[in-house]
Amino acid sequence: MGVSSATERVVLIVDDSTENLRLAARFLESLGGYRPILVRNPERAVEVATRRQPEAILMDIMMPGLDGYEVCRQIKSVPSLADVPVVFVTAKEDEPSIGKAFAAGGVDYVVKPLDRRALGVRLQVHIDHYRARRELQRSEARLRAAQTIARLGDWEVDPGLDMFEGSKWTFQICRLVGNRAAEGDSLHVPLAEVVDSVIPEHRERLLQLFRSQPGQGIREVHCRSLVGGKARELMFVAHGEEPVREASVKVVGTVQDVTDRVAAMESLRRAELRFMESRRTESVGRLAGGVAHEFNNLLQAILGYSSMLARRLDQGTRMRELVDPILAATTRARELVNQILLVARQGAYTPQPMNLAEFAARFIPAVNTMLQSTRPIALACDTVPPICGDPGLLEQVLTNLCQNALQATARGGEVSLSVTAVELAKPLPACGTTVPPGHYVRLAVADTGEGIPEDILPRILDPFFTTREVGQGSGLGLPAVLGVVRQHGAHLVVDSVFGKGTTVAVYFAPHAEAPCSQEANGASGSLPRRVLVVAADELSRGILALRLDELACEVWAVAGPGEAKPILADRRLGIGAMVVDLAVSPPPADWLGKESGKRPVVAVLGDTTDEALIVGAGRIVPLPQPVTAENLRQALLGATVG
Repeated sequence: MGVSSATERVVLIVDDSTENLRLAARFLESLGGYRPILVRNPERAVEVATRRQPEAILMDIMMPGLDGYEVCRQIKSVPSLADVPVVFVTAKEDEPSIGKAFAAGGVDYVVKPLDRRALGVRLQVHIDHYRARRELQRSEARLRAAQTIARLGDWEVDPGLDMFEGSKWTFQICRLVGNRAAEGDSLHVPLAEVVDSVIPEHRERLLQLFRSQPGQGIREVHCRSLVGGKARELMFVAHGEEPVREASVKVVGTVQDVTDRVAAMESLRRAELRFMESRRTESVGRLAGGVAHEFNNLLQAILGYSSMLARRLDQGTRMRELVDPILAATTRARELVNQILLVARQGAYTPQPMNLAEFAARFIPAVNTMLQSTRPIALACDTVPPICGDPGLLEQVLTNLCQNALQATARGGEVSLSVTAVELAKPLPACGTTVPPGHYVRLAVADTGEGIPEDILPRILDPFFTTREVGQGSGLGLPAVLGVVRQHGAHLVVDSVFGKGTTVAVYFAPHAEAPCSQEANGASGSLPRRVLVVAADELSRGILALRLDELACEVWAVAGPGEAKPILADRRLGIGAMVVDLAVSPPPADWLGKESGKRPVVAVLGDTTDEALIVGAGRIVPLPQPVTAENLRQALLGATVG
């Protein structure tokens, strides 16, 4: 007869008779689909079986040395062979022999002479059953592996008995009630013990889930467990089964440890909030920056004309008393505009190699004078590598941080400034970023003052947010600091404990090039006698002409290159230098480059000036706003010397 499976079925035959082995082999071959393995020495049966992994064993009983019973017991003691069906084939038909065969682990007992058809059917049934059992075991192993990976356990509740039954790995995976030793493959615990393993506010919802009734559909409950001292998020899913006959309703379901999933969702939510906040801040920054640029040009004119008017009026006169408040208000407005541009990261950024420790040491005396502080700021600086920074912007950072620290300690406390070289072994959370591991130069301003309340701390970097009274703060100090920090590719870290103080630290990457260049000495030489001003904006043109007039220069002023060409071409005028305003309607780059090759040029930069206009040109000295007589003099001298 043939067999139903297309794959060969390996059968181990153990018999001390060569003739019996030959007959049994021919018998299996005649059935088709079997591959016999013959073992004449019973002492080698376990070794061969372990190596070849048969799906059935035909075992003789009466053999020298080891009988079939002992060989069967040894085979069953090997885990990989424990489920292999052993069929005893013998001439002994007495009941004691049959009993010993089954006691040793056999599954069948066949008496010689053999009925070939009957033996074939019985052998096929045993092998099919063995294969099915192995497949079931593999499926259960895969299920357990999948449940372990998914941290998913299964359970059953009988509400009438108030008992919770779970598979062994349910408790291992989800640790519902702590460490328990399961009896067999399952564990029974009182239902109340499982309910009590979750936090009090979630217990009633879990208890209602365990009381689910047929027809209510699938129900889900999210609970938090504190078993083992660590919070874990568990998701219970259940439904009530229809009772069979008089049996009580049973509730079956699953429980999954979703702690990592909840943490990932929360992390994603925070990231989305940060992204939305950054987009909002970016939009506000663009709007504020655009308004600030336009307002800045007007302030430049107001401040310039007001300062010149003040110098022409004597102190104490009625007219001077009217001009001084204009100057004070305009200066304050200019400071606010600069802070708005820093928040929007649209201010001029001219980095250079610099030693931050030396810079901070020079800054401390100036900040006390600037902020009119009578309390000293402690300074602690280490030897640090240079960084690449903009001294003007970093001065603004230190001013804002020190001012905040001094205000926080107005009722008592100390303020300190430190510059140190640090190495981070692991990532450090920062404001909107993470500081990667590595070497940094750390600038920190710390105070032992009031500290920042926990509910306010997340908002301190919002533009225009302030807790001070009206008129005492614009809410742009820290946002401006953050804008400068980001321009420098650095990281801002704020650490505050309410009632104990605040530390604001900036982490700068060391500059790749060694060491910082010394500050340039003041340029020496004489100013050009005649200067041409090129500025499209009439107010700017007038301001620059007045500044040059203060420097005793003869001035020609035009709106653009078209008007400038005949003046520059007239050799009798002898124009020695040009001052070109790039803030509003700058001239073409090719014209500027051509003219700068003939005579020195001072380029007045706007907040959004394209640096490509001056890069690679001739003798051009950049001059940031606001333009004063002194910085214009230095720029003209530098351009002439260069």
